[in-house]
Amino acid sequence: MFKLFKSVDEKLADIGFKKVQDTPVRVEYIRSNKNEFVQLLEIYADELGCPVVKSTTRNGALAVSLTKYELQLIIKKMDEKNLDYSVYR
Repeated sequence: MFKLFKSVDEKLADIGFKKVQDTPVRVEYIRSNKNEFVQLLEIYADELGCPVVKSTTRNGALAVSLTKYELQLIIKKMDEKNLDYSVYR
């Protein structure tokens, strides 16, 4: 069947992210390339309810930058999860 629109998860999958964990307050994605580089992307609410986006290497040693398109998808995912980021701007 033909789909008119792709979901955020499908768009993230198109650019290499695979969903690892999905709970009501947390989503984790992982992406690796042929050079064994592994990026972990976490979207969650901390204990105060503030939304957090963290992009690191798998062991958390290095921060990994995100593109504008990736950030746009993350904001859409935060909207899906009802993580209210607008209060903290």
